Amino acid sequence: MNRAEAEFMQGATETLQAASTSNPKHVQWLLSRRFPELYGRRDNVEAKSPEDQAADTAALRELLLDRLGKFLPDEPPAPAAELGATSEQANDKGDTHA
Repeated sequence: MNRAEAEFMQGATETLQAASTSNPKHVQWLLSRRFPELYGRRDNVEAKSPEDQAADTAALRELLLDRLGKFLPDEPPAPAAELGATSEQANDKGDTHA
């Protein structure tokens, strides 16, 4: 960091500290950026139990099916492995003069 950047950082920090007397959110913001492990947001750090993760996954699947189900076919498409086996079986049955 060069001298100009250091002076800018010091001035910006002093401005935030001065503004904090009228609005404490300024200091809250500064602390959350400078010391995220102590003052940062914690909403994306919380670990969930496997049961909670499974419940969230089930709820999301249900919501997606509810909202997008009308766009899905009535029956799911056959897996690619089955399609390959079916076409090979058809070729075997149709090709009797090998």
